[in-house]
Amino acid sequence: MQRFEDSALFRHPSMTEPDFAVSALLDTPSVVVVEPSLDDLLPLVGALTAAGFQVTSAGTFIQARELLNSQPPSILVTTLRLGLYNGLHLVLRGKVAKPEMAALVTSPVADPVLQADAEAMGATFMLKPVTERDLIAAALRTLYSSDRSLAPLRPPFERRASERRVSQGSFDPGRRVAERRRGALSIVKGAIEAV
Repeated sequence: MQRFEDSALFRHPSMTEPDFAVSALLDTPSVVVVEPSLDDLLPLVGALTAAGFQVTSAGTFIQARELLNSQPPSILVTTLRLGLYNGLHLVLRGKVAKPEMAALVTSPVADPVLQADAEAMGATFMLKPVTERDLIAAALRTLYSSDRSLAPLRPPFERRASERRVSQGSFDPGRRVAERRRGALSIVKGAIEAV
């Protein structure tokens, strides 16, 4: 498997700089594809370019982060595993820069927890291998869905933390110490009465 190394960003050969500028003026949806494997990257870029999207790709989290900071795309297509990072980190960064950004997250394994996290962020979760037809359909469905930007983005870990606090009640260390002391005193009183 070939790797997309830390070289210059890859643009599909059919996309020239004037095309890039013209497509921005014509409101052609821009797509950033983040995939470290060239074997998976080239079919994705080819399919999206053939469908009329303006495609830029990155092979690492760092390159993708720079792209998201400089010019947020209309659609982010990222794989879940990006070395030390996660594709969901990019979705969060992209949504902060451009809340209406659509996102597709691909993964080689079915993980219901990560799928739920991706969907909570407004991203579409897809299992690899992704066919060209499914990719285009998911990109269009995600891009033109009407409820994508209705709810404010709340990272799933914050939602879960607040639910845990509500269900467990507040923590009071003084109350816990007092309960332990009462328990210890009842044991000592029981031992004294037994003698």
